[in-house]
Amino acid sequence: MLISPVLQVAMLLEPRLTDVWTPNVALDTIASRVASDPSWHRPQVVLDALKDPWTLDVVATRALETTSLDDTIRQAGAFMGIDARGSRLATFGDVRREVLASFEPLDEEAKRDTFEYATEYFRDFYPHHNGLPESSVARHERSRTCVRRWNEEVDRARLLHAASELVRLANEFEFPEGSFQKPRIMEVDGVRALIGTMGDDHHELTADIHIVCDPGGDDTYTGALGATSSPDQGLSIIIDRAGNDTYDGIECGLATGRLGIGMIFDRAGDDTYRGSVGGPASAFV
Repeated sequence: MLISPVLQVAMLLEPRLTDVWTPNVALDTIASRVASDPSWHRPQVVLDALKDPWTLDVVATRALETTSLDDTIRQAGAFMGIDARGSRLATFGDVRREVLASFEPLDEEAKRDTFEYATEYFRDFYPHHNGLPESSVARHERSRTCVRRWNEEVDRARLLHAASELVRLANEFEFPEGSFQKPRIMEVDGVRALIGTMGDDHHELTADIHIVCDPGGDDTYTGALGATSSPDQGLSIIIDRAGNDTYDGIECGLATGRLGIGMIFDRAGDDTYRGSVGGPASAFV
């Protein structure tokens, strides 16, 4: 028996639903569940189902694909995002271009100002760092300006789509056989990649590196780690396959997104993470 896309989506999210329910009842149930428990809507597929019901066949397909993923990744809903066309991005270069395109409405001055404000914004969450935030008309006005840019000028749907595709590409990435003798930098399709070795590498990362791919070893990472460190970087991601690694991130430098996407994707090992203000796992635009 065929099951409509809306019911496929609904049953993934609410196991009690059955195929005898109509699509309208299923959507009503999803909407009611979200209204009663806002935290339940984390999987992006819920928002897609309610926002774009005409593309539910695509949404359902993408939702079903997530069932084979690691539980912690699937629960975060990161793979659920999809735009109305259901398009996929083929390369990391495609993702970076998509990220940069989402900020195209901002001129260079606005980008720099928003990027710098993000650091101040993060500091405000750490009162021990520099005391309580100073209250002033100028400070509040700058805050309003940055929020307005985020709400009115940044293409958030495009940015979300790029983020979900970046996670998918990182999850699907396959390390080639063999290893370089020394770390090597390569540039392909507008993305600058640092390729590590099977040994114990020390990677000091700066804004000109978009991707780090390290196949193994007990590595040490310093600098901006899986963190955008310039307004035009777009993305910064570390994919580390194995080893007991140590991550020492600078301010806003540990899985941090500022005017872009930052991510650390460490697949195995007993790792150590040390960060400062704006990390780990912080984001502003």
